[in-house]
Amino acid sequence: MNIAWTDGPLEEVDLYGYMGASVVSGEVKTAASEFNREQLQRDVALSARIRADVHVLAAATAMPTTVIETAKQLVATTDLRLMVVAPSDSGDLVATVI
Repeated sequence: MNIAWTDGPLEEVDLYGYMGASVVSGEVKTAASEFNREQLQRDVALSARIRADVHVLAAATAMPTTVIETAKQLVATTDLRLMVVAPSDSGDLVATVI
C-alpha cells in the first residue's frame, strides 16, 4: 500500500490491515537476510506513524536472531507490539507476538 503524506514523500508498506481489534502494519521479504537495521528503522517508524498496534516482520525464510533482536529494540521505543512471521524448523509458517 502506498501512503501519500501531506508533509513528506510517498511511502510504501507491504502489509496493512486488521487482526481482531488491532491494526497491523509491516514488511514482508522473500528472504529474511534482506532485513537490515536501516530497513527495520524505516518500517517500525512507518508502522508507528500510521498508528498501527502491531508491527509485522515477516519472511519466507528463517528469521535470524539478530534481526529479531534489532526489531525488538526498535519497537521498544514505540507503543507497538512486534509480530514475527517466519517458517519454523519443521517448515510450518509461525506467527509469534513478542
